Amino acid sequence: MQKVEIRLNGNIGDQQSGWFDGLIIIHPGIDETILSGIVSDQTALFRVISHLRGLGLQITAVNSDDLLDQNPP
Repeated sequence: MQKVEIRLNGNIGDQQSGWFDGLIIIHPGIDETILSGIVSDQTALFRVISHLRGLGLQITAVNSDDLLDQNPP
């Protein structure tokens, strides 16, 4: 699992949130959107990026951190 934050120019409406694997949509400023949350794997992250590309939105930053197993063996 990965914690991700994707910043982009443009606005995504809350009605489109289902396209982004449950990521939270934040509008910190005019014509700016942040998608934030947890994705299951790299494939899920690329699926989100693909949807953004299809909307024609400019991605300005992608930050991703692997989440460590909470209960190591």
